[in-house]
This record gives sequence, C-alpha cells and structure tokens, in this order.
Amino acid sequence: MKFSEVYKGMGYTIEVFSTPSGEFGWSGQLDGEMDTATHVNSVKTEEAAKEKGIAWAEAAINENSKRR
Repeated sequence: MKFSEVYKGMGYTIEVFSTPSGEFGWSGQLDGEMDTATHVNSVKTEEAAKEKGIAWAEAAINENSKRR
C-alpha cells in the first residue's frame, strides 16, 4: 500500500511517502521557493521520515535567515 501525507509548517511543506521497498522518504519545499528537496531515506516509519523532513526545513529556514 502506498502512503503519502502532506504536512504544512511555518514556512515549509513536507510530504512523507512510502517507497516500493516499504521504507519511507520525504520531499520538502520552503514557502516562496521553487526548488524542492527530496530524500528517500531508509527509515522504517513515516514518523521518522516526517521528523527528518521537518529538521531539514527548520535548518534551511535558519540558514536563509542568516544570509539576510
């Protein structure tokens, strides 16, 4: 069964999805950005993929704020 769920946060959107091997990955996009980061991690749960995606988004937002 294919799993896909979208989470909107403060300044980002993360999609967590299942892979054909039964593991999970995530795709993330910062609000107002064209680029999307996609990571197919070998994590076993959707919660772990969600946590990794949110950690990426928060780090990217912090990095962008330092550049301004």
